[in-house]
Amino acid sequence: MSDREELTLHIRKVSGELVRIGWYRYSGDIEYQIAANHLDDVVASVRKALFEFVRNYIADPKSSSASLSMAKVLSKGNDLFESLFLSTDRRDAARDAKEQYYEVSSAGQLELSVKVDPGLTYPWALAVPDPTGFDEVCNNLTIPHDKFWGLRHRLTISTFGAGRARQVPLNDAEYRAAAAMNKSLFDQATAAATSPHEKSALDGVSRWFGDALTFTTSDFLETIREMSVDPNTKLRIAYMLGHAAGDRFQLSKDDEISAGTLAVRLGDTSSLLHRQQTFLFLNGCDTAAEGERFAFTDLLRYPNISGIVGTEVRVPDRFAFRFALAFFRMVIYERVSFRDAMNHLRRAHLPVSLVYTLYASDEISLLSSREIANSTDEIVSENFSEGQLRYAQ
Repeated sequence: MSDREELTLHIRKVSGELVRIGWYRYSGDIEYQIAANHLDDVVASVRKALFEFVRNYIADPKSSSASLSMAKVLSKGNDLFESLFLSTDRRDAARDAKEQYYEVSSAGQLELSVKVDPGLTYPWALAVPDPTGFDEVCNNLTIPHDKFWGLRHRLTISTFGAGRARQVPLNDAEYRAAAAMNKSLFDQATAAATSPHEKSALDGVSRWFGDALTFTTSDFLETIREMSVDPNTKLRIAYMLGHAAGDRFQLSKDDEISAGTLAVRLGDTSSLLHRQQTFLFLNGCDTAAEGERFAFTDLLRYPNISGIVGTEVRVPDRFAFRFALAFFRMVIYERVSFRDAMNHLRRAHLPVSLVYTLYASDEISLLSSREIANSTDEIVSENFSEGQLRYAQ
């Protein structure tokens, strides 16, 4: 076997009661069905455990409550993994699929590609195939890199229906970026940026957005619309920082946009005419989770959306700001693909980084000539999970 194995997993809704699981590899395909209700229950328990862990970790990273709740996240993540093999129709096939997964994952680095229906945008990066070692976490808050799928493998999570970005890096003329930030959160994070490296990063990213850095949804949407008229623009990068839920985003108490409204505005005539793609980084709480109505992850049903970065649960405000800062520095200055940047940052900023999820089918990357700073090593290598964290009020 080669040092790098590839395995593809498809997860699709058959009906309200059934989900089809398909494992695809050069040696053959394995398909079967599992119960949708059980999967939904397991996913809810994973998100609940993750929420409780982050809350306890913020209160006291070294507390027994934090250790115990992380062990629970691992346990629920293992339940998520096991739920993929609880076949309702072909138990032998599910057993074979599980054996195949363990075989290829033990042979070397695994390229795991997970493709799901938009209605199944669940925390797949938190699946845990190895149910051992949880006691070690309880005794000493450690997160082994071989536990979660998002840490264990080179993971890609994408959705059926979403658009496909260009396979080659985009030059400066082929992409545009816009940001909409909660002014209060931006000012607080800016004031807290005391190190020279973080100040340099903040200054560089602010200059990268330039006039497209806005603080109201109306200005943000107008900036996005103006980008759509340029036929050279292949990708629009839309970043939002603020208070959120699964189906709405708030820049201030009186300035809120729903996921449905955002979908309509991103699908304007000009962008469709020029076949533009939009990549969304929705940096608020629960933006990768289901909403009461049309959720942000439902945008992944549309071919003009190439990907979304979102969060599974609530995220501390300063951590969120710095995480995005490091992400943009990596993709702009180091020219790292969006997927590789997310995989790197998820490992570098454990454990709070576990709340972030990236949905994108392609290796989206920028061939930027815009030098935004002299170095990225310091801010990227510092663990943002350390130090004082809190939720935004």
